[in-house]
Amino acid sequence: MRLIILFSLILWQVACAKTPQTVKTEADRCDLSRVLARADIDSHTLCAARALAKRCSASDQCFIQCEGQGGLPLIGGGCSHVCNNEAMTEERYAREGPSLTDEAAACYSR
Repeated sequence: MRLIILFSLILWQVACAKTPQTVKTEADRCDLSRVLARADIDSHTLCAARALAKRCSASDQCFIQCEGQGGLPLIGGGCSHVCNNEAMTEERYAREGPSLTDEAAACYSR
């Protein structure tokens, strides 16, 4: 169990790591260019990334950065699982809203 938790934490850090030499501005925190450049991305994930970029919360930024780096195909739930792994407390819900916006959730029900 400890190994699974450790592995999850390492993957989360890799997926959401910030490049030290660049400081992201508010405008490019949810830049979709790397996501759009992926030839292997499925339409549901692309749709969700576009919808989440509009809100651009911390978990949305993590999701977009993670998918822009190729996603996490060997992890159940992929980037969504890694970027939304903390408990949904009332404070987090007030700060970020639900894990998926209504628009992003609709991408998976098509």
